Amino acid sequence: MKAVRVVTGPTPDPGIAGGVREWCVDTAVVDPATHAVLVNNEDGVVCRWHLPSNTLSEGVRMNAGVGQAYTATVAGPDGLVYATHNAQLHAVGR
Repeated sequence: MKAVRVVTGPTPDPGIAGGVREWCVDTAVVDPATHAVLVNNEDGVVCRWHLPSNTLSEGVRMNAGVGQAYTATVAGPDGLVYATHNAQLHAVGR
């Protein structure tokens, strides 16, 4: 495999000077219409990764987070993004 895009995790790690916590992602949603990836993270936040600018352009906090391994994200037929955090299912969208 070859990395074609890389973005640094958004959650600072107090145990590492200037470091961040690892991304702990199980699945992500790719939205070709908006050139973005919607990704859930162990920090309790669902992020929008805008690919053209390679930035995390939005985030929605689900809970306090940190330590929630292998967080799943899926898009539903209703257009909502569903994400699991701390054994809870959250729906994000309008």
